[in-house]
Amino acid sequence: MLKVKLLLPSIIMSIFLITGWAYSDTIIVNNLGNSGDGSLRWAMEKANTNAGSDTIRFNVYGTISPTSFLPAITDNETVIDASSQWAGEWPEGKPGITLDGGKDVDGLLIDGADKCHIRGLYITNFVESGVSISGAGKFNTIGGTGIGYRNVISGNDGYGVVINAADSNVVSGNYIGTDVNGTTAMINLYRGVVIAEGAQSNTIGGTSAGERNIISGNGFMGVDIHGSGTNSNVVSGNYIGMDVNGTAAMGNISYGVSISEGARSNTIGGTGNTIAFNGDNGVVVDGINTDYNKISKNSIHDNAGLGIDLVDDGNDEIPVPTITSAVLTENMLKVEGTIAGADAMVEIFETDSFASGEGMTYLGSLTADGSGDFSGDIDVTEKELAAGDLITSTTTHTDNNTSEFSLPTDIAVAEVCECDLTNDGKCDMQDWLLFGEDWGHTDCNEPNVDCECDLNTDGKCDMQDWLLFGEDWGRTDCP
Repeated sequence: MLKVKLLLPSIIMSIFLITGWAYSDTIIVNNLGNSGDGSLRWAMEKANTNAGSDTIRFNVYGTISPTSFLPAITDNETVIDASSQWAGEWPEGKPGITLDGGKDVDGLLIDGADKCHIRGLYITNFVESGVSISGAGKFNTIGGTGIGYRNVISGNDGYGVVINAADSNVVSGNYIGTDVNGTTAMINLYRGVVIAEGAQSNTIGGTSAGERNIISGNGFMGVDIHGSGTNSNVVSGNYIGMDVNGTAAMGNISYGVSISEGARSNTIGGTGNTIAFNGDNGVVVDGINTDYNKISKNSIHDNAGLGIDLVDDGNDEIPVPTITSAVLTENMLKVEGTIAGADAMVEIFETDSFASGEGMTYLGSLTADGSGDFSGDIDVTEKELAAGDLITSTTTHTDNNTSEFSLPTDIAVAEVCECDLTNDGKCDMQDWLLFGEDWGHTDCNEPNVDCECDLNTDGKCDMQDWLLFGEDWGRTDCP
């Protein structure tokens, strides 16, 4: 029995070593210095040499100013968690730990490690990028939706976040290019977010408000996706060029989003981004073989250039659809058009202005037939559309190439026959009988009272309604 007891610890340890199981350690940073016991550098070195998951936490507040590059994170499941040091009541306030590169060193790097998480930090003044993921690192998260998980990644001399040759990572809930309040630009000099070198299936943003990144105020581009093999990435639910409230202009200096150099099958939207107030185009797709990039359900407006610009055969420069008719009947908008492409999805938007023709408010979508013609009704309840408002459209072909916005088209309001109470297209005796059923009522606005004859909706069935009813009597062509 004693021999069994003595062997048991060795057996358990062998199981851990063989299977890869390991203890999860918490490493505490209590030293704001560049190095030494309790420093962030010391903690990162310790995490890299300790097999298994490690969480680096802080029990100090303030600024850490590395004088040389911090160690790359190379061990899987390493978490740098400053969320407990958040200063102020979430979601207001600011990170309690600042990493300040002093314009001399590069920022945090996840190099080949998987399932790591960086959260709750203010990352600024690094010479190249604030945070980078490379070396085929997968399933890493920058930010997140938990209390205090937001990073502020701003004021760096190069880029905010860079993902190179790494797949299936998530960047969500961060402020990239703004101050800690999300209301003032604090420029990352070149770009806010870069996805490149064949990086695939990464997500910038998400489907909920908490996953939204504010990617605004950056030099040149907000989001840059480029390079052959840089495919199947998703940018969704973000504010790109706006403040945290989604109202004030804080444009990136050039494009909101750029896809170029052979990047394919990326999605901008789905859960729509708001891409506004940028210094050039809202979205640009540029270059031969930069194809099959879907741009869907975004609010794109008030950019200095086009809302969507296809350049040098980007997305095969597919032609824009043509809206031939847009007629509003109460809360239904009937849209007809052509040149959408066979079986394509046509998205309809209210524009910001005739001059730019950008799609500011997504209204709905229709499916084209095999000839590329489209026709259908879109429910626009609560959209407050009126005669003379302008709509535009994009088409997305079955291969996911999305077009530029079409030329804006005026909305017409359908002529209504007030007397066609049966909605059969005619004003005849069936309508007369319905009209007469409640004649003389003065309580039509009371609950549970429905007066067919109260055409002017003033609560009474009287001569004013009679005159309205008689205007189109006898028509057989009511819309």
